[in-house]
Amino acid sequence: MTFDAEEFALYQIGNAPVLRYPFAHFFIQPIFPEEYFKTLRAQLPPTEWMSPMAETGVIKVVDGVKKKVVSQAYPGRYSADLANIEERAEAAGLPHFWGDLGRWLMSDRLRQLLLNKFHPDIAQRFGADAVLGTEIDARLVRDFTNYAIGPHTDAPRKLVSLLFYLPADSALSHLGTSIFAHQDPSYRCEGKRHHGFDGFKKIASMPYVSNSLFAFFKTDYSFHGLDQIQEAAVQRDLILYNIYVQSVGRQRPSSWLAPWRRKHTRATFFKND
Repeated sequence: MTFDAEEFALYQIGNAPVLRYPFAHFFIQPIFPEEYFKTLRAQLPPTEWMSPMAETGVIKVVDGVKKKVVSQAYPGRYSADLANIEERAEAAGLPHFWGDLGRWLMSDRLRQLLLNKFHPDIAQRFGADAVLGTEIDARLVRDFTNYAIGPHTDAPRKLVSLLFYLPADSALSHLGTSIFAHQDPSYRCEGKRHHGFDGFKKIASMPYVSNSLFAFFKTDYSFHGLDQIQEAAVQRDLILYNIYVQSVGRQRPSSWLAPWRRKHTRATFFKND
């Protein structure tokens, strides 16, 4: 990613207002300079470079009542790690576009900007004295006709999610991620299951439009999903960027000192005096 494109994206993210209901989120358009976005579109890889997510057998849809596996999740969804795309592009003699973009997405600078932006939410979820260790994942995702995902809150270790929407125009604007609320306002889900649409109310949809970004903070009520894609021959491209919690520590107040340390400090002070 060029310096100007990086700065543009950071500016857009850093200054975007955060909406708080029903959970912290924001939407941006444009997220990249237009010329850069055109280049990104031109560098989208063929589907052959991607893998069907359903083949992993890891993510499954669970019946909320009987709590049994009823189907593989993500039919019609393909994904590829950005580093793998870069390797394929390099082998094919193509520009190093995905490597440059991946380095920016995986940078501490972007991560810290997002952690600062969602600081109030981190404090509410983990406590004001929490010190988090985090890790990042970024991948290109491609959805086809029949893809759908019911309301869910994301995995328990998820912290922040960014969805960079990559369509050429706004023709499929209705295929953006929707925000849901359970009919019981007190209902919570830590994120280990996907739900059917029954019992949930759709309260907002982020438009799937060119050069845009939907970002949100994971909570046990950050329900989101996508209605089934019913149009024929649909290709829905996006970049998924996630920050995960690796560890949670506690920061000691600056005034805190263990008894032995306080004694040693006083003794040293008087000796030097």
